[in-house]
Amino acid sequence: MHASLCVTGVLAGLQVSVVPGLGSWNFFLMPTPNPGNGQGCRDVQTSMTDQIQLSTTGWVREQTEQILEQGTTDGVQIQDRPVVLFTVTGAKSGQKRYVPLMRVENDGRYAMIGSIGGRPKNPSWVYNLRANPKVAVQDGNKVFELTAREVHGAEREEWWQRATEAYPHYIELQSLTTRKIPVFVLE
Repeated sequence: MHASLCVTGVLAGLQVSVVPGLGSWNFFLMPTPNPGNGQGCRDVQTSMTDQIQLSTTGWVREQTEQILEQGTTDGVQIQDRPVVLFTVTGAKSGQKRYVPLMRVENDGRYAMIGSIGGRPKNPSWVYNLRANPKVAVQDGNKVFELTAREVHGAEREEWWQRATEAYPHYIELQSLTTRKIPVFVLE
């Protein structure tokens, strides 16, 4: 399935539209339209070198495309539970990457839980956050920037409890691996 996805930004008074093609990205430049471009595109502040990468995992990519097409995370769920779209920066490449995860929020602070299906290794975004803690967060149609920090001890347990209340399946995922699933708090 190929979804039509369009991401736009403003560069020197021109609208830059980035549309995925077959194995490549197509760029279109046009005069900047009025706010709310009416083209079904998500407006982002970006430069030509800040293309945001979608996941190579099919269902994750499809979920991200759905969020981008709708302009909101509302209605995008895993097992009837809401998700949040995070944008992290690659530790080595500096490349921006989308990471949709379960919504774990408390008083405007969010948690990112590195479960990756209970696999033996951490998801790559964990290493990215450790190197580059600034994260863009999209919850519903609101987008804002927060700073992530990995939590340990009692604070980790407090956020782990919140995470398992938001998504009880985390308990099973922890039982599938010997590593302690990392927890990051964004504030």
